[in-house]
Amino acid sequence: MELFQTYSIGDLELISEVKASTIRMWEKRYELFSPLRSVQNERIYSQKDLNLLLKITVLQSFKFKISYLSSLSEAEFENLFEEYSLKFNSSNKYLPEFLFLFLEKDGEGFESLFDKVYEQLFPEEFIVNVLEPLIFKIKKLIQIRNIDSIYADYFFNKLTLKILCLAEKEKTFRSSKEILIFQSDSSAIPCNLALVYFLATVKKYKIHFYFNKLTMESLEKMKGVFQPDVVYTEFNENISSAKMLKYSEVLEEAFPMSKNIIGGSRLKDGWKLLPDKIYTVKNLESLSEIL
Repeated sequence: MELFQTYSIGDLELISEVKASTIRMWEKRYELFSPLRSVQNERIYSQKDLNLLLKITVLQSFKFKISYLSSLSEAEFENLFEEYSLKFNSSNKYLPEFLFLFLEKDGEGFESLFDKVYEQLFPEEFIVNVLEPLIFKIKKLIQIRNIDSIYADYFFNKLTLKILCLAEKEKTFRSSKEILIFQSDSSAIPCNLALVYFLATVKKYKIHFYFNKLTMESLEKMKGVFQPDVVYTEFNENISSAKMLKYSEVLEEAFPMSKNIIGGSRLKDGWKLLPDKIYTVKNLESLSEIL
């Protein structure tokens, strides 16, 4: 495949997790990159630049200093990378390739890589170390690049179905433990809830899954209907602090005997507002520890 994709410095920072200020410093001090400039004088990096940056991050994980790496010839650098890349065993090493395929709108390639990585990892490792950070980074790329909403919706719908299909494959023995997963009043991301569904499946829960939002009025009607062992929902951006607190109180009243768990991006600055009995989770790794 010819690689014509170009990247902003924000793209490079997101994909490589190297700060933009560090990239600029390496560019100036070691002349590692030679970006073009847009008419607005913004840096434009090539696929070759991104590949080099990713290789540097791999070698830095083995304690090689940038001053040493920058002193190598291209052949010496490539030989060093080839030697150490075989020892590099990080489950998130596939993220850059996933992101490139997303940007190229290569659905077939994305799905092929998805299946390949899934076969190589334990299901929980795949969920926590690959899918969750991948979805986070794709959402950031959509914002940074102002990607067409139709393509973004199509992609996330397809990915959600893929995740749910994998979860069904993992269903073997299930314990008597039950979990209720649903969208709150706030705008949840179906993909995020599908990951929670997948994780709960791996944990052998019997799952009650609602894609539709459950309003506070709906929750109040569920009092006494059933008491699952665990209840999970999310608060995201479009909810006020007052409404978040009220919703969590109604949740506790509806499921007083359940372990009530709330996740979502809104918790970054709102978790202290929630009742003490509510469990809050920042990511799927912390959710896994509670389940």
